Amino acid sequence: MHPAHPTRRTFVTGTAALVAAATTAPAGSARAEGFVRTPGVRQAVVARPLTVPGLQQWTAGRGAYRFGVRSRIVLDRADRSKLAGTAALFATDLHTLTGRRIPVVTGAARPGDLRLRLSDDRNPATGDEGYTLDSGAVMDLSAAAVTGIFRGTRTLLQLLHQSPVVAGGTAVDWPLKPYRGLMVDNGRKYFTPEWLEGTIRNMAYMQLNTLHLHLSDSEGFRIESSTHPEVVSKDGFLTKRQVRDLIALAEQHHIEIIPEIDVPGHMTQVLSVHPELGLPGTKTTLDLSKDEVYAFIKDLLDEYLPLFPGRYWMIGGDEADSVSDNAAYIAYAKAHYLPSDGDASKLTGNDCVLGFLNWANDIVRAHGKTMRMWNDGLVGVKTAVVRPSSTINIDFWTSRGADPQWLVDQGFTVMNGGSPPTYYAAGGGWDYRKDTPWTYDNWQVDEFLNWGADGETPSPFRTITGSANQGTAMHIWCDAGDAESEQHISEYTTRLTHIVAQAGWGSPKPAADYPGFVRALQQVGDAPGGLPTVDLAMGCRAVATTGQDPAAAVDDDPSTGWSSGSDGGRGTAFTIDLGEPVALDRAAVQWGVRFASAYRLELSADGRRWRQLASTSTGKGGTTPYRKATTPQDLIDFDPRAVGIEEFEHLRGVGRYVRLVVESAPAGGVDVMSLRLFGAPRR
Repeated sequence: MHPAHPTRRTFVTGTAALVAAATTAPAGSARAEGFVRTPGVRQAVVARPLTVPGLQQWTAGRGAYRFGVRSRIVLDRADRSKLAGTAALFATDLHTLTGRRIPVVTGAARPGDLRLRLSDDRNPATGDEGYTLDSGAVMDLSAAAVTGIFRGTRTLLQLLHQSPVVAGGTAVDWPLKPYRGLMVDNGRKYFTPEWLEGTIRNMAYMQLNTLHLHLSDSEGFRIESSTHPEVVSKDGFLTKRQVRDLIALAEQHHIEIIPEIDVPGHMTQVLSVHPELGLPGTKTTLDLSKDEVYAFIKDLLDEYLPLFPGRYWMIGGDEADSVSDNAAYIAYAKAHYLPSDGDASKLTGNDCVLGFLNWANDIVRAHGKTMRMWNDGLVGVKTAVVRPSSTINIDFWTSRGADPQWLVDQGFTVMNGGSPPTYYAAGGGWDYRKDTPWTYDNWQVDEFLNWGADGETPSPFRTITGSANQGTAMHIWCDAGDAESEQHISEYTTRLTHIVAQAGWGSPKPAADYPGFVRALQQVGDAPGGLPTVDLAMGCRAVATTGQDPAAAVDDDPSTGWSSGSDGGRGTAFTIDLGEPVALDRAAVQWGVRFASAYRLELSADGRRWRQLASTSTGKGGTTPYRKATTPQDLIDFDPRAVGIEEFEHLRGVGRYVRLVVESAPAGGVDVMSLRLFGAPRR
């Protein structure tokens, strides 16, 4: 488990929250307030406060808000009972961020205070998650609902992470879509409760509101069970106590948890102990023509539905084995699911699956919840005799099943979880780590990429607007669970997750292009108490013993990099100054066509005395230079394994300077496209 950020005794400043219309803080005031600069990030004066996602509306005003040693969180007496929990969490997060204990008081606000208040002026356009920030002598945060107040506190944390001074003016902010989520495949790979807790804090910082836990898959059943303890994985699972704790933390951060026990496919773990429940000829799929399968699934539904207080239950339904011609399924559908006006001669095995989905939906609805499923579980639905209930919400990810426009036309509600661009697969045979610059520059939440309609070729985008499209989610799949550690996954998914969060919020983007967006992420930083995900090397000072453009290896543009030149043989070194001591635990080197087969990473506190951090004598480099995607097909074709990323995990060391030293290189030298470093500042 990667440790959360240590308590910080100083603010981190960047380019974002300082004032344009108002004056900046007086000379020397940053030092007096204990501010330090983010390594490698230049300070500037800008007109619009920077947040991720960006603010929907901003109107510049006079003056500025200044956070100081006398700042308090102030509540109106009438709001105290409703806002006490949110205020206490905000105070805790401010303490983590600044090292100061911020009192929560009731009464009149004074200059420097942060006032939180509920407003009777409910704006239907902004909903329960909308809020207003009035920045002046007092920072006034108002909203019609507690959720809106909480969302506003996340924005304030981002602003105060950058500077104690926030531009004077008014922000009105709200999400475009009600569903903005993250899915974690906790079935194939066991994610610890500590990692999930940090992820919840990270999600809230990004204004995400839904955590979908994929709790079972062929490789694992990862939640404690009292009705069927025999199916639970022995190599890691969540206890019900741990689940309740996660739910409580998620509720505190206004995040809804959606559980998923994926049936009838992806059941290898269950069938390893209950082979009698399996579809003949398969190791992955439950046999829906057997009554005992329904009894087994009902046991799980009745056990787990009361455990999760949220609105939804995810049944899965994806990638089950084909049963369209299965005689037992056809007979079961005729006996149990044939509508009174249905033609029995037209039944297929798919009708049995659709009948099962309606059966499960009835149980879920009896518990007061809405059922969700993956869209490819609706194979054959367009010509089916049995019609699935349109009360089922559909998570669209592939055209191997019902397409989004047809679903909407039939009255279904859909969620845009298209693959790509919202997928990441740890250790996947087909690598979902797609081109994040392309996604940021081009993709919109209402655009569904029609993946899978024709083999491996995507058709053009389909656009589903309005409330029929609930929103979107980032998906972390673990095709090979042991291939990547928890911290690796969080660091490598954070940028795409932020892009998905921005798309779901639907506000003006915080930067015109992807490099600017990455700089914005660097400036708003990581969530207090969350998982560290920021590339500490980005934008730092870089020097090299030979060649040109060392800064291009730390600009987060994988199409540019440092070239050592023909003199860059053994002993050539590339050095990064992080600006302050950092506890490092991961590094990632991305090579161009020319790469070092042997090299080492070294660490130093003073830039003179070095010790080895990591090394390899089997570097494989890349096969092709990075090529930016420009079309949906390019997005599909993009394969980062071809651009030579080599990674070093579980590093141990504290230092300010990191250098890469070449030990064996081709005659023409080497090309380092990027050197990324992860960890936490050590202050």
